[in-house]
Amino acid sequence: MSPEKVRRKDAPPPIYVLSGGSGASGRQIVETALAQFPEFRAPVVVRDRVHTLERAEAVLTEARADGGAVVHTLVDAALRKPFIRLAAKLGVATIDLMGPLLEQLEARSEAKPLGQP
Repeated sequence: MSPEKVRRKDAPPPIYVLSGGSGASGRQIVETALAQFPEFRAPVVVRDRVHTLERAEAVLTEARADGGAVVHTLVDAALRKPFIRLAAKLGVATIDLMGPLLEQLEARSEAKPLGQP
């Protein structure tokens, strides 16, 4: 069992950061938010370079087993949308950091995002 999977019974469940890239921006945002809750020491687990729904599903399965949540920065709408539907089906809480921003920028710019990490 990896050290990330060993969790004390009284420790909060992990927050998974799922990204098609390195996961650096998602990790930074999660850690910035967690700094507002100094008594809440949830581990942050990065799952980077996720490019397929099968790999994303594996992260969701891991998070569900740990009672964790998934924060994601997926920019590829063809992956992001089915991922969000699958997370809802599996009952895993997710926070989409990029989708709403990309949709707003697309509407304002009248251009399509690249959709590449």
